[in-house]
Amino acid sequence: MTKNELWETYVDLYPQFQDEENIVKLRSRGLRRLMDQAWDEGYDRGLEESLSRQAQKRNQLPSNPFSSFFG
Repeated sequence: MTKNELWETYVDLYPQFQDEENIVKLRSRGLRRLMDQAWDEGYDRGLEESLSRQAQKRNQLPSNPFSSFFG
């Protein structure tokens, strides 16, 4: 799901969010910016963790897979 799809889901549930001047403790545009920021930070963190896990897996692999067979 993209962040635009997520926003559209919220707008479907709460149509008043389409009006950027609607007040929901924040203006709708402020809530949208908050959601965008949360999405971006979550995506970046997930990407960092994914790359970190890939690097750990590469480090765990033996450099020579035949060394265990032939000593």
